Amino acid sequence: MIKNFSLLIAGLVFYVGASASTCMVLGDKSATIKSVEGERSPVFVTSDCQALRLVSGKAIASWVGRDGKPRMIPITLKGIDLVPQAGAEERSVTVVWNELSTKRERQQPAYMRNIGDERPPKVFAPKEGVVLFTNSESETRITVENAAGETVFDRRIAVGDTGVIPRNVFLSDQIFKIKTLRAESAQEWRWRVVTAAETANIDQSLEAIDATISDPIQIKLMRAMMFEQVKIRVNMELALQDLH
Repeated sequence: MIKNFSLLIAGLVFYVGASASTCMVLGDKSATIKSVEGERSPVFVTSDCQALRLVSGKAIASWVGRDGKPRMIPITLKGIDLVPQAGAEERSVTVVWNELSTKRERQQPAYMRNIGDERPPKVFAPKEGVVLFTNSESETRITVENAAGETVFDRRIAVGDTGVIPRNVFLSDQIFKIKTLRAESAQEWRWRVVTAAETANIDQSLEAIDATISDPIQIKLMRAMMFEQVKIRVNMELALQDLH
């Protein structure tokens, strides 16, 4: 009876380990990968990460672990040596891919919709600063106020320039009000900056992404997946805003 029980457990472990899970394939645009969807080249999402096989070039299977750390596993002729856990580690892949591929008319981004929220959404300030927009279509004034109502940042962005708020403007675990003023419109919203510990962890993840991936678009996709997994949707949307 014990022998049969052991065989049953072994069978269940094999079944769970062999179950299909979703991941995003990144890498050289000229690479060819065999997948359950057919032979494809990056970038694409596969419904069975374990079935991936490299045909030519260089490619990686990517997702974000439950610990918030990016996973970027080389795809070889024999496949990959690690697959995402079904459910929790697949979600960020499908969410980001759906955001990227949806053809419907896009709503106003979430980071522009929360001024009335009792609990402001979290935001992470990267080392390069928070990029609100690129290639400004009109002259824009950006101001940032702290919780005491004091202006801690005030800058005019010329047409064609990038609207960025430096990291040192934002103090960890504090609430800030951000305003943008253009000739045709004015917008404002509130964010709570993540803690110092969260910032340090995210910095490490971003460094790992930058060290592994060279293509700027693929870096943004990987960043977006990481931010979705750690539930910082503001940054996820900011990472994707130029890719729609």
